[in-house]
Amino acid sequence: MAPGLNACIVYFKPPTMSAPLSSPHTSEAISAPDYSESAQAGLASVLSVEKLFQVIFKRLHQLYAVDCAVLNLYDSELSEITASYISCLSKGNGFNTCVCNDRTDLHGIAEVIARLAFPILKCAAEWQEEYGINHVLPNGDDAHQYHCYIPLESENRIIGTLELHNYNQELSNSCLAYCTMMNDLLGDCITSAAAPSQGLQAASVHSPEVDSEYEKLLLLCNDIAGIKQQGQLLNALDYQFADFFYLNNLVIAIPDAERDTHSALVMVKPLHQLTDENLRTATAVYPLNDGIYNQIAGVNRALFFDIDELLEIENIPAYVHNWAGEQFKTLIGLPLNNGDEVIGVLYLLLKSKLPPRVSFSLLIKIAAQLGLAVMKVTSDRKIKVQQAEIDIYKQHLEEEKLFIEEEPVLDNPYTEIIGQGPGMQHIFNLLTQVADTETTVLILGETGTGKELIARAIHNGSSRKDKPMIKVNCAAIPVNLIESELFGHEKGSFTGAIERRMGKFELANEGTIFLDEIGELSLELQVKLLRALQEKEIERVGGKSVIHIDVRIISATNRNLAAEVDAGRFRRDLFYRLNVFPVSLPPLRDRKADLPYLASHFLSRYAQKTGKLFSGFSKKAMQDMARYNWPGNIRELEHLIERQVLLAKGPVIKAIDIPGLNMGGIKSKEDPAAAVKTIYENERDHIFNVLKLCNGKVSGNDGAAKLLGVPATTLNSKIKRLSLSKKHIF
Repeated sequence: MAPGLNACIVYFKPPTMSAPLSSPHTSEAISAPDYSESAQAGLASVLSVEKLFQVIFKRLHQLYAVDCAVLNLYDSELSEITASYISCLSKGNGFNTCVCNDRTDLHGIAEVIARLAFPILKCAAEWQEEYGINHVLPNGDDAHQYHCYIPLESENRIIGTLELHNYNQELSNSCLAYCTMMNDLLGDCITSAAAPSQGLQAASVHSPEVDSEYEKLLLLCNDIAGIKQQGQLLNALDYQFADFFYLNNLVIAIPDAERDTHSALVMVKPLHQLTDENLRTATAVYPLNDGIYNQIAGVNRALFFDIDELLEIENIPAYVHNWAGEQFKTLIGLPLNNGDEVIGVLYLLLKSKLPPRVSFSLLIKIAAQLGLAVMKVTSDRKIKVQQAEIDIYKQHLEEEKLFIEEEPVLDNPYTEIIGQGPGMQHIFNLLTQVADTETTVLILGETGTGKELIARAIHNGSSRKDKPMIKVNCAAIPVNLIESELFGHEKGSFTGAIERRMGKFELANEGTIFLDEIGELSLELQVKLLRALQEKEIERVGGKSVIHIDVRIISATNRNLAAEVDAGRFRRDLFYRLNVFPVSLPPLRDRKADLPYLASHFLSRYAQKTGKLFSGFSKKAMQDMARYNWPGNIRELEHLIERQVLLAKGPVIKAIDIPGLNMGGIKSKEDPAAAVKTIYENERDHIFNVLKLCNGKVSGNDGAAKLLGVPATTLNSKIKRLSLSKKHIF
């Protein structure tokens, strides 16, 4: 048993039962003696206003760096200060409390403070403005610049004011809220501490144990005030409440939503010692009118029960048997209220038949705070349940919304883009999300996957669709002219500049600029492009003025820009600026499901151009196209279909003359040894077929160099080395 708060306790024998506690299950009655005031004298004998105030100041100084605190107590008419307590830091950084018991008439600022009905923060400047002077403390110190005033109430009247002062640091709203939260409880504690000792000795008033009890009380109040979740409530009850009031166990029971039954919200030790059977009993649901819960909920005081006597009642709730099995002898019940509504019941359990060593008045005050905490916990639980239901509902709505939005995609809203497979459905979803925004888009994909078509679809789906979309192939413009092509030039800025010329960025103002093959830009030009993207301004070559532009950027490349950044060939900052919304186009070999649609589309287009009539492809032709890996992607397919339209003799494309059909362009089922060639032969045949596919064109956007991913000069050297010429191509 800890000393201190309970050092001087008067033990009471339970009086004879006077108020019957009827049970709905039996006609017998059990006693419920009221101990609401019985242990008050024991508490009063050990409390000291001076020590209590000193502990409060110590706590507030640690939390909010309060320099000085004053407690003024008033008479019942609010005409006099009956006592003043001043706590502040001493020169040795200790805490010093002065007491003034001389009665002082209330006048001036002191009278204004005494009649405050609510807590306030007030600074010296405000006192000066209203009264011409700063607030002077009882010790004559007027150097404090910041003040806080909290009225203390007890029994529905103001008994005093707690003042907090600081020299040069403004007191916070959290400090005000903390003190406001405890003002009722502090008022009752001060009332109890100031009461006569009723002849009991109070020699332990100044003991360190008393300070410890005060500290526990403040920590308990602080913890209860901060409770929002069930786990916090359990911790506060287990580590603070039960220990402070010397309880062996406690339970908080709350009614269900229909208020027909109740169950345990939290249960403190020794829950971990319960058997499985007892645990099921403890966490079960019981009727609200079970003879225990309803009796406690129907009063506004603490009720005392002898558990052995409760066991003699027929049909007593099972949880009473559970408590008896845990060797509990005494039950104290208190209602937990939220205003006029009873939101639960607090069961306090002791293994002794002696009454608890605590003031029931103080216990009821803390139970009132617990009621608010329980209300917050139950509200938090309801909110979480509702939030979970809302999340499920939102998920269903989201799924339905996605289904409604994705369903039309099967019909392809982008009529210029052919595709029904999952890869293109994903691309269509991305286009839907980004088209009608100002976001910079980077289109990634192999050569021939249709990057320009995707860029045009983004532009046409945006608010800039009525403005121009300017296309720039960064690889097709000579290095020495690309800057002039993008940003324009002034007359005479270089040889041949015979007139001022607007660049592509100016031409695309208020519209969209599509930078194809962005990975081909030199590092020097990448710097200037980055400025144009970030600052939205450009300068013509040879110009001196800055031109502001409003352009949406869409770029494309068949290179791995991340690898180019690591290799130092592409600026990292420009990559991050371009790679805001990447769209990766799948290669045709991953879109085999789209092959029939693409082939039919190109067949219809070139049949119309040539004036021929076609009904479609043979089964063998479609199988051949499906077996081929299409290194040139859709562009290769388009050119192949165009050639087949020219070569076809009837209305059906019976066979497809696919270059490299037996050279690894397909997954051949023939004997691999029969197709083995030297590296020289493979390189020569591959270049030959690509040149044939491109009609002998080496450079340019549709040239073989682009398909092979090498510079045109390198390809020309290889052609000479491999002894290839136009006669091998046509």
